[in-house]
Amino acid sequence: MNFARASTRTTEDLFRELGVSSDGLEALQAARRLVESGPNEIVRGRVRWHRILLRQFRSPFLYLLIVAALIAWALGETIDALMIAGFVLINAGLGFAQEYHSERAVELLRTFVRAKARVRRAGKETWVESRDLVPGDVVVVETGDMIHADVRFIGENDLALDESVLTGESAPVKKQASALSFEATEPYQAINVGFAGTTVVSGHGVGVVIATGVRSQIGELARMTRDTDGKSNFEKNVGSFSAFILRIILITLAAVFVANLVIKGDHANVPDLLIFSIALAVSVIPEALPLVMTTTLSRGALRLAK
Repeated sequence: MNFARASTRTTEDLFRELGVSSDGLEALQAARRLVESGPNEIVRGRVRWHRILLRQFRSPFLYLLIVAALIAWALGETIDALMIAGFVLINAGLGFAQEYHSERAVELLRTFVRAKARVRRAGKETWVESRDLVPGDVVVVETGDMIHADVRFIGENDLALDESVLTGESAPVKKQASALSFEATEPYQAINVGFAGTTVVSGHGVGVVIATGVRSQIGELARMTRDTDGKSNFEKNVGSFSAFILRIILITLAAVFVANLVIKGDHANVPDLLIFSIALAVSVIPEALPLVMTTTLSRGALRLAK
């Protein structure tokens, strides 16, 4: 059941459609529904090691160094080419090690985090893992609790939720238990529905689970985010900064190369000028910038995990 439809249903209608009573589900009912609906969790795609490795070579600085190494190799400067290629590989190797370690730490952390929800089952309140919530479960929430599935409130006492994770609205949203006279097509309109991922900032509430996992509103957002290939502001700013530095470097190298050709004229030795340009490029390119950023962010992730 989606939240728009649930927002106009009375308590009796909800109980009838979801096949539950105020006492909650029986143990066998809950087990059967868990098999039917699946666990109440959003599956996160695991980051593969080869993807992490490929990310280490997405810096324009490294592209320029690789080109420089190829030019040096073509000119017979084997040692220079190997030195440049070696530095590129060292950078990529260190970055891969740091990032892979931090990804593993985050995965390990997830195995230790087990959120629990308070539910009524067979007339008794009990605690179950949030991943075991199913449609029709009667959940009880109070101040400080996180809501782990989309629920339609059937009772409340001064209940207010922080829904900023969904709507961006920082002010707490006052909730009610009565049915709405119209279908709430947007989350901010559903003042009798609690969404997964939101938190209780005051009061006490009782609700019936209407959607879990990927069928919840936060699950829909997660799916849209996963299917959208977007970049964070940090990535965009770093990319713009790198592109700016790269343009300055290329313009400088071109100016130096042309100036040498003009000044020396017929006496100019093009292979020597190329070697000089390569040496200049290696000296001015901040090739360690990607490594420094990766190491800094990875160490931060590890400290947060600890």
